[in-house]
Amino acid sequence: MKPRYLEQAIADDLDRKMVFLGGPRQVGKTTLAWALRRRYPSSVYYNWDNPEHKAHILRQQWPPGTEYLNSHPIS
Repeated sequence: MKPRYLEQAIADDLDRKMVFLGGPRQVGKTTLAWALRRRYPSSVYYNWDNPEHKAHILRQQWPPGTEYLNSHPIS
């Protein structure tokens, strides 16, 4: 995969705060989010369009010790 120019800046911010990644369709947002998961052994992926996943997000219920939560954007 080709390195994304924002990857390091986002990774640096993730050490201190929550990061929301937005943009137009088909520009690589999900690809970048998945690439960032490599940095966190304890990561979780949720898709907002999946009712079960959405419920977990809304209740803030993810596995203990989760370092990185990757959630597919709201459609």
